[in-house]
Amino acid sequence: SSVGGPGEALSSLQNAPGPLLPDNGDGGSHRPADLGSGGEAHQLEAPAETEHHSWLRSRMAAGGEPPSDEQSRRVLFELLSMLAAQNRCQDVLDVVGLGGALKPGDTVYVRGHTGRWFGTRGSAVVCNKPDRTSAAPFLLETRSSTLRHECKAVFRFVDPPEAPAPGHSCRLGVTQAGEVRALQRVDGGKDAETSFHVLGAVPGQVMSGSTVFLKSIAFGRTIDVDGDAVRARGNEQGTHQRLCVEKLPPEHEVPSACLEMELGTQEKAWLFRRGVQAALVDKQQIAKFLSSHRPMCKELLKAYTRLWEAEWRREWSDVLRSGAEVGEDSGGSPTSRSTRDGGGGGGSGGDGGAPGAEAGVAHVGSAGSAAARKVSPKRKSKRDWIFGMVSSASPEDKSNGNLFISALRSFFATALRMSQLEADPVQRVIEAFAEALVSDAAFLDCFTSSMLPEAERKTYRTPEEVLFGLTYTTLMLNTDLHNKQVGQKMWDMKKFIGAGKDCGVTPGLMMQIFKNVQKEEL
Repeated sequence: SSVGGPGEALSSLQNAPGPLLPDNGDGGSHRPADLGSGGEAHQLEAPAETEHHSWLRSRMAAGGEPPSDEQSRRVLFELLSMLAAQNRCQDVLDVVGLGGALKPGDTVYVRGHTGRWFGTRGSAVVCNKPDRTSAAPFLLETRSSTLRHECKAVFRFVDPPEAPAPGHSCRLGVTQAGEVRALQRVDGGKDAETSFHVLGAVPGQVMSGSTVFLKSIAFGRTIDVDGDAVRARGNEQGTHQRLCVEKLPPEHEVPSACLEMELGTQEKAWLFRRGVQAALVDKQQIAKFLSSHRPMCKELLKAYTRLWEAEWRREWSDVLRSGAEVGEDSGGSPTSRSTRDGGGGGGSGGDGGAPGAEAGVAHVGSAGSAAARKVSPKRKSKRDWIFGMVSSASPEDKSNGNLFISALRSFFATALRMSQLEADPVQRVIEAFAEALVSDAAFLDCFTSSMLPEAERKTYRTPEEVLFGLTYTTLMLNTDLHNKQVGQKMWDMKKFIGAGKDCGVTPGLMMQIFKNVQKEEL
């Protein structure tokens, strides 16, 4: 096998016994011929898969869960290194996923959801460092043999911004005012302001490169990153609070690439997706590569996005259950359906309905019941409908708005990071995202109730075009609301809801999307 190969753990995956010869240039290794007593070859066996290719196929066939053990991560990195060399995109690789479990005494780095790393400005902690070489290293202190979910931990500055007093050290800490600063404390002393509960995304050991939340023991607040500012203002665990604690492995422990082989598009997409999940591929660099103009990248981006969508689909029940709680005040389920073209009566045909969806209201009025007329929503003028002057979204629009935002958050936070991409690459990514959602019949069946009738769709008409336009518009809103470099704001709720006519969706859906993005950055 290759230098730094998978070793004994993978020997059982071979299809037949016998040594492997080096790659002969056709993408695989061959076994030797059977030799007679005189050394002559009687016949040649068919080409055999390399151990790495066998490992890849077996993992994909088993359901393709991200590698969890150290040996599997090494094999995955060897395959990724080979793939990156083939495609001249070595900058997509990251080694923090090889750091393993975090232990006391490890030197670690803290990375925010923005892709930047923690550093200092005076004694204030900021999140603006573009790489680890300029970031602040911390020495991890914890009483546990390995850092685990809900463990207490201290992060001591390796290079303090100010020289500490004798017998003191500089630690990451939170003040009463919610500032995150470098605080001096007595060596070995217990101090709640500089101690944190480390909350992992999943129970168990906290691995290098995995997502964590740091909750101050003194104040019960979670550290959050807003732009380059680092603070602790509340106890939420959302996008702004998502951090990664990273440890670099020793250089001599980083494995070499495996033997070169030819892989299909689905296999390449699987490797890149699992690499992102295992912190072996950088989300920003893989976004630049997949959205580039290279011919092979277009299909690879689509395959990568479809793979993400199949994983995100499993979260639907949680999203819809959350939407049901939001929609309780409307008296309906987020998955309930209503007919917007006048074909089905019901009290939900008012707010958020299309201008022609009047049959339900007319039916209530013809009943002659004062009670029914009292609860019937007041009809809006067509102008007010266009510009979003509605009191609330329908249960379907609330549910679909939550579902759409869930997809955006998942894709642009866990699959790709789109910062610093040019316009054409951004368009390619959004096209792949919209195509993946449309190819999901269950999503489209649910989402169609929040799309306008085709005759009323102004700019985007097909479902794929509608989702493309809606995604692009929502990303513009996200930048406008949350990017501190945007001086003059373009969007308010009324203008954003009005853009729904161009996108081809209902004002109620646009309202729900606006509220979601306004509350929390994508």
